[in-house]
Amino acid sequence: LSANVSFGDTKFDPAIIVNENIISKFEVSQRIMLLNILRINGNINEKAKNELINAKLIKGFVEKYDLYVSKNLIEDGITELASKFNLNKNDFLFETRKINISRQAIEALIRDKILLNEVVKYKFANRAQIEEDEIDAYIMNGSASLSVKLSEVVLPFKFETKNKVYNTALTLKEKLLEGVTFESIAKTYSRSPSASSGGELDWISIEQIPTEIANILLTTEKNSIIGPKVYDNVINLYKLIDIREVPLFKDTRIILDFVELLYPKESEINSHALTLIFENNNNCLNLKFELEKYEVLKSNVTHTSKEQSNIPMKKLEVLENLDAGEANVFRNQNGDLNFLMLCSRQQKISNSDRDKAQQYLFSQRLSFLADGFLADLKAEAKIIYR
Repeated sequence: LSANVSFGDTKFDPAIIVNENIISKFEVSQRIMLLNILRINGNINEKAKNELINAKLIKGFVEKYDLYVSKNLIEDGITELASKFNLNKNDFLFETRKINISRQAIEALIRDKILLNEVVKYKFANRAQIEEDEIDAYIMNGSASLSVKLSEVVLPFKFETKNKVYNTALTLKEKLLEGVTFESIAKTYSRSPSASSGGELDWISIEQIPTEIANILLTTEKNSIIGPKVYDNVINLYKLIDIREVPLFKDTRIILDFVELLYPKESEINSHALTLIFENNNNCLNLKFELEKYEVLKSNVTHTSKEQSNIPMKKLEVLENLDAGEANVFRNQNGDLNFLMLCSRQQKISNSDRDKAQQYLFSQRLSFLADGFLADLKAEAKIIYR
């Protein structure tokens, strides 16, 4: 009995005190275990402590605004976490209990995130409003993202085994470079759920990958071996299988408006003079006026507006590199010269894509405001680490 009391006293001793609010060693250890199984990038110990400190920092605002998280939202949050492991809620709770993660810790993780989001919304929602032109600019400039397909070998280590495991990773990399298949190495040595499939992962957005690895992936060739890379408690090797461009907004249609002249083989004006006409006119209206002065050219001038998906590839490659009022020339499949001037580039954006962009920009701005808000609270707070 006395041994149990002693353990309890140690377990629930303060790890951090924030303005007289206590965060116990048990809370910290539970949050660290949770972030570990969720494969959060970066220094997990620091992230766990910061999340718990933030929850204490906003406590006064939660009480002031009378905010709370309903039981239904908590249950939905647990279900969402479980889905990351392809488990239902009950199985997820059963598996986490087996590794000594309490349901209370899981609920605290969900509750803290929701409450922080609600406090920030209450304080900054008016300052985070997104204008229509911001949505247009974001969709226009962020029309595509990159996704990568990787295979991984994950080697867990403890403090005392780190060097040994790192040397193992180096040995495995040498074997891979000598021709041993990544699949066989992963199935034999990896301690990740992906091991059974030879280490292969689903397509991952480049934004979800740590910056250091992302930068390497963007400048490396397919089938390259990357690593060993050391994280909080694992050492990883990666193989880049493929990389692809993915549309951010699937329902966005781009309309190109352009003037085209098919150069007649027999003409009273030579191609050099025609090039000068295109170069000396910086908009389609003036250009058409100048071209129509020449009888032989009139019937060969067309003014077209088309979705870019309906424009022949060779012509589209020229138009994509033009700004409005710019011109260029190319030879078509018959070897004839085609002169092109882009009049305008317009987007037809679906309502669903606009809503998606608006929500993303709103969340991004709220996140930026939240960082500043928490930094100010932290600067004014009395935080003691035990």
